[in-house]
Amino acid sequence: MIKLFLSSHGKMASGIKSTLSILAGDTSKLEVFDAYIDDSSVQDHLDEFFKSVSADDQVLLMSDILGGSVNTAMCQYLERPNTQLVAGVNLAFVLQMMFEENLSPERIDEVVEESRNGLQRIEMKKTEETSSDDDFF
Repeated sequence: MIKLFLSSHGKMASGIKSTLSILAGDTSKLEVFDAYIDDSSVQDHLDEFFKSVSADDQVLLMSDILGGSVNTAMCQYLERPNTQLVAGVNLAFVLQMMFEENLSPERIDEVVEESRNGLQRIEMKKTEETSSDDDFF
């Protein structure tokens, strides 16, 4: 079974899960933790999360910022079997991971790249005909 754990500074993690419940429906494979909004720690929530992980489960830990305190706390769990970590996640990445059945490093790298490509500046293209106020009359 695949188990996902997303944590962020503030309420980004629960916000992503809320959006995913609209887009994907069932979010039961995703556990989230909003860090630094109370006295709870990332480690405490990860320790609790890993109590439900069996030896056959594949685990993907996800954090908001590479090198941030949440990401750093998650790094110590990489020694656990079948556990991987991705930093800097966005909604597109987490949405895709909700539907994955294989957490191979190669597949995760593919989804990272696909998610990266979805981050783009959008620019309106000008039409060939240039309009002016005179054209209106």
